[in-house]
Amino acid sequence: MTDCAFVLLTSPRDSGFVGDILDHLLRMCSFPFREIILVVDDLPKSVPKEHRSLDAEFQDLTQRLQQNGAVTRFVCLDSTPTGRLAKKYFGSRVSRMRDFRGIPMFGWIAGLETAETDFVVHFDSDILLHQAPNHNWIQAGMALIEKDPQVMFVSPLPGPPASDGHFYDQAVAPTFDDEGNLRFKTFSSRRFPVNKRRFENILPTPLMHVRERASADAVWNRERAVELGNLCQLRLGEVRILSSPSAVTESLGHPLS
Repeated sequence: MTDCAFVLLTSPRDSGFVGDILDHLLRMCSFPFREIILVVDDLPKSVPKEHRSLDAEFQDLTQRLQQNGAVTRFVCLDSTPTGRLAKKYFGSRVSRMRDFRGIPMFGWIAGLETAETDFVVHFDSDILLHQAPNHNWIQAGMALIEKDPQVMFVSPLPGPPASDGHFYDQAVAPTFDDEGNLRFKTFSSRRFPVNKRRFENILPTPLMHVRERASADAVWNRERAVELGNLCQLRLGEVRILSSPSAVTESLGHPLS
């Protein structure tokens, strides 16, 4: 079986539920991950001054997670070498650590850099996953990535479909390819497996500044893919997402993306 690392992006604000989310995702993924990495958004302003008690609460939680073996390593964004990573991933320096929505620029990048495996599965800490018994979407996704050099990312279905089969909150309706996989013209950095060696082959990706919420929609074509929400550009064809409803994600408190 191909080695894979699990990465969860979280912050001190999530101290009340991140332990349960981590347990849920690991149980649902049902995969023998080589390592479990928690990337912590401890950048300035990650927690309002009136809620600074969350920092101590989160520290207690991380200690428990490490002591009971639930987490292999912790990565704090505030101590991440962003200058080196910016040059590697964007080809230039970045003037701020968050995009216009407040999302950390190096949230999932830090996880890729920390993982010792070629394959990495990333989740944000507000994602729920359903996986049917006897199905493993991570194994299927990694197999698809290894089989097709045009595939960079694979995701579970973005939430359960409607009764007529269409998916909610998708700007462009997905299509089926010849192998029964759904191809989406959009991409979400909130849950995905990736082969980081393949991803590194397209680096650096030009940095794109986003000024309006409407500009955050992802735009895809055969030659390149621009994921404006994370201020990065990926030269890649269409994204493939497994068509089986055996693996479905849902976000907590946010529109499905």
